[in-house]
Amino acid sequence: MKHFLRAVGWLAFLGVAISVLPAGAFADPPAWLPGFPLRAGTIVVLRWSPTPGASAYKVYRKTGKGDFNVLYAGPQTIFNDPNVSPRETVSYKVTATVENKETPPSPVATLKGLEPLKPPAFFGATYPPGAITLRWSTPPGTVFFNLYRSDGKAMPFLLLDSTHQDIYTDRSVKRGVSYFYKISAVDSNNLESEASAPFEARLPAEIAAMVKEKPVLRKVAPKGEFYGEEFYPLVQPSEIGFTPGGELYVLDRTSIQFFDKEGTFLSRVNLDRKWAPPSGLVLDRDGRFLVSFYTDNTVRKIDEEGKMVEEVKYPPTETGIPNNPNNAVVTPEGLCWIADGSRFQVIKVDRAREKFETIGRLRGTYDRKEKTEADLPMLTRIHFNPVDGKLYVSLGVTAEIKVIDPKTSRVVKTFGGLGLENGRFQGIGGLAFRKNGNVLVLDHLMQAIKEFDRNYSYVATYADIVEKDNVRLSSNLPTTFAFREDIKRFYISSGLENRVYKFDIVE
Repeated sequence: MKHFLRAVGWLAFLGVAISVLPAGAFADPPAWLPGFPLRAGTIVVLRWSPTPGASAYKVYRKTGKGDFNVLYAGPQTIFNDPNVSPRETVSYKVTATVENKETPPSPVATLKGLEPLKPPAFFGATYPPGAITLRWSTPPGTVFFNLYRSDGKAMPFLLLDSTHQDIYTDRSVKRGVSYFYKISAVDSNNLESEASAPFEARLPAEIAAMVKEKPVLRKVAPKGEFYGEEFYPLVQPSEIGFTPGGELYVLDRTSIQFFDKEGTFLSRVNLDRKWAPPSGLVLDRDGRFLVSFYTDNTVRKIDEEGKMVEEVKYPPTETGIPNNPNNAVVTPEGLCWIADGSRFQVIKVDRAREKFETIGRLRGTYDRKEKTEADLPMLTRIHFNPVDGKLYVSLGVTAEIKVIDPKTSRVVKTFGGLGLENGRFQGIGGLAFRKNGNVLVLDHLMQAIKEFDRNYSYVATYADIVEKDNVRLSSNLPTTFAFREDIKRFYISSGLENRVYKFDIVE
């Protein structure tokens, strides 16, 4: 009897113990399936593993630093959270209900708010009969663009159209009226960038006849194309040039690849995946690369393994405009000249990386009517001509090239400009320099290379296709280029076609 009572006592004790701990406490909490939660535009898709014996689940959400609140309660193991702004940081956890008791929660899953794309920049406008044609840049990651128009300075900007192209012809315009445009980029998460600075265009009251000049054609012959290392193809190649040993280097989104003159792969330097995609590349005097990162606000010197050995910093502005280096060049004295695409300035940095000077005024600090020769609106790239010792800065909107004397930091010449004449451009894709000092300019929108003499007078146009009054290169969507004088060969990269084209002068 005593043994029986003792057993009953133990059972009673266990019963008390069991009643204190709810059944759900012994059940495993739900676990997020791999890859979830995930964003799909403005929807967050939540999926988790089922808990044995669970009759229902609860999903909790908090936004930013707020509190968790119940978002969903039900039997399903999948739930779509709608209307979540991609800019918001949101956190989720999920519990199961087993025998009417709630389990502990799953690990908290946090989706950080996404950074919007950089705004596009207008390259300029042309005026076909009765219309305004606009062109603009494409920030990496863009899916489509929203184009806005205002019919007057005091009028609101309204959505004109959404387009996947980087060109648009507005035919609903009147002669003699000024129109103002803004352009924004939208990514795969439907996150829209800030709008660009307003761009003014005006269809002339009287349209002059288009200037048609017959180009001085110098034929080139296509010599093939190459795509990069086998199983490691080029991804949006941008900068292209030569090492002192004559190897061709090509910068893409994640690496620097090296090739011989025929395009045979030689080696590769990987860039740190934690860095943003690079925007420019140049060799420093010690043979190491200075890599510019537009979206990372910095210029890094890297070694042959791709590791950073030095960071070139320059002071931010008091107006809050960030440092966004497009590319840089190094002059023989060891000075680094950085083209900043947001500030519209060239920043001169001394060898010790301690003293700084600027060329050009900050965007937004002056009216267009007050523009001076030294201003660099919509600055895109900077180049150094080793023959004449001058700096060449290309401007996106006006399609002009500014020649700067590095000794005085003054603009000594402006040539080019937006137009269809021989000495003008639709868009400047890059520059190269011949041993005689002549300047080669890629018009990436017209798909042609134009040569100018040392006095910046037009010399010739290089192309292999002649179509009525139009001549062009058979390189699709060219980005930039390099020229090798000893074999008279152009190397033209295509950031959208992910390849490099070869053309030889056949004169």
